Amino acid sequence: MLNEGWQFVVKYPAILLVAFADVLVNEFLMIDPSGINVFLGIVWSLFAFFIMTQYFYDASRGNPSWKNVLGALGARLPVLLVSTLILFVVFFAGLILLIIPGLIVMVRLGSYDYAVMFEGAGIMNSFKRSWQFTKGSFWRIFAVMFVLFIPLMVCGFIPKAQLMLTIHLIIRTFFESWWSATMLLVYYQLRKMEDERQILRPSMN
Repeated sequence: MLNEGWQFVVKYPAILLVAFADVLVNEFLMIDPSGINVFLGIVWSLFAFFIMTQYFYDASRGNPSWKNVLGALGARLPVLLVSTLILFVVFFAGLILLIIPGLIVMVRLGSYDYAVMFEGAGIMNSFKRSWQFTKGSFWRIFAVMFVLFIPLMVCGFIPKAQLMLTIHLIIRTFFESWWSATMLLVYYQLRKMEDERQILRPSMN
């Protein structure tokens, strides 16, 4: 899965431009980490992630078009933003109470965006769908997310000065693209497993 995600990035390198724009804008905003700049950085990162996900989705079907990507995203953006806000509130509430509930929320409900973008789900139904197709796959998803977070953790130890800043930007750019491609492939696998369960269920009854 991880290797397939990386190969996806290599096959469609144009997506790196979106990831680099996201990283660059956030670095600029964090020069003055005020409340409004942090908020703008989060919104911009979400928008960039949604663009990358939609692009990879279209590319996997042999029709990557920036016009189609922006058109499809624009139609679902309000639902995506509200759903993301709700997830963040629930996630951080879980972390405050105990770390484990927060992780469960992130893994089980974190695929809400795919339900919104590719299944046309509404705000609350997107979380329901995410909970349904991640059933029985908690540790699989957690392991993939943990490995994907390693480059981000590495970035945290790189001094942001001169040449090292360039290395930092490059690592984050590739990380964001890799994350987007790999998690989309995870979604494909989860949906396939869900379909197989539905096929088996009548025969078991």
